[in-house]
Amino acid sequence: PRRSAGPAASASRAARQPAASRSAAAAPAVLSLTVARGQVAAGASDLFTGSLTGQGRPMQGAKLSLFERATGQPGWELAGAATTGSDGRAVFTAADLASNALFRLTGPDAAVSRPVPVTVIPPVSASLAGGPHGGAYVLTASSPLAVPGDAIVLQVQSGGGWLSVRVHQLDSGDLAEFAVRPHLRARVYRVVLPATAAHGRSVSNPVTVLPG
Repeated sequence: PRRSAGPAASASRAARQPAASRSAAAAPAVLSLTVARGQVAAGASDLFTGSLTGQGRPMQGAKLSLFERATGQPGWELAGAATTGSDGRAVFTAADLASNALFRLTGPDAAVSRPVPVTVIPPVSASLAGGPHGGAYVLTASSPLAVPGDAIVLQVQSGGGWLSVRVHQLDSGDLAEFAVRPHLRARVYRVVLPATAAHGRSVSNPVTVLPG
């Protein structure tokens, strides 16, 4: 009678198996995440697409979870869940984004995607009050979705660019005021909200101060 192969013989056959075949059999699921824009206005939404493959092939019917970690947030919070289609893809929407954040996916076999950043741009506007008869104009900067204490920069148009004039901080009402005096020629001003860890850089509308 023919003898059955013992443990040593089985191990020998496994050793002779091509390394590529062994690694393919043990290849873990691969999960990736892409974002449609990556920079949005505060309060807007962004679209994410997750892709799951196993041994180089799309994995259908797998449940994926989208997690978000906003600036200053200590951990990851669930932002959505979806199931992959026949192409191994799933689509997610993150709505009402208020601050810069990282996003990542988790899936089967402990698969985790690399984090994807999204930058949020708060609106900022400039308006003029007063007039030449009362002396200086008051230029008011407003950014209701920024953070009180954020710097706001007054700039004047100079040649083909912009020159920074003064820096104030947004008050508790998300406002900052600058005194602007008329000159012999009209001048165009704007305000800039510099980027911080919580939001991206934002630029206001231009305002024109007529000659005094």
